[in-house]
Amino acid sequence: MRSLISALGGIIIAFLIFIALIASKAGLEMRTAPLPDLEDLSPISVRLTVSGFTEPHGIGSTALLTINITSSIDASKTFVQVRQSKAFEIWASQGISLVVTNPTWSVDLLANTPVIVQALINATEVGYGRVTVETIWHDAAADRDLYSMDTLGVVVLETEISVFHDIGGALPLAFPPGYDPSSVPEPANISDITIPWPPS
Repeated sequence: MRSLISALGGIIIAFLIFIALIASKAGLEMRTAPLPDLEDLSPISVRLTVSGFTEPHGIGSTALLTINITSSIDASKTFVQVRQSKAFEIWASQGISLVVTNPTWSVDLLANTPVIVQALINATEVGYGRVTVETIWHDAAADRDLYSMDTLGVVVLETEISVFHDIGGALPLAFPPGYDPSSVPEPANISDITIPWPPS
């Protein structure tokens, strides 16, 4: 079992390095969540879903964002935060505005009893926005904070909208209209990067 976990960890690290290399070539800023130790996994899970955007798709469309928070154990005083930002710096705008009653709150979670909160996503202009919901719960028995999160990316074009889930803490690359990635110079010393295999 340990060798399987080590192998999976190595594959995830190799994937994140690959994504970082692609982003550095395109001059993009990577924002990734740290990989947790397996013993530090939170009992809380967060899942974001988006209903279909209103027709016609593009600027002016709206959709319902559903935040589903569940815990496998009772978790009192769980802190929840909803954030939005630009997904990548090469985009001029987030492209969206989020209408949520409370962007931060505390909730007492009961085991296997979902808490569902809804918000509205407005497509305001061409852009690539990131919506992240994070929970923090203090495990008093182990005296540590445990984190969980989910992230969505929303690309808004004039007549089109795409929604992405993060993969390993990173959103898929997408270029704004008219952007030429070949104009970005190659990073220096890319040949010096090695990926250890098998993972130790």
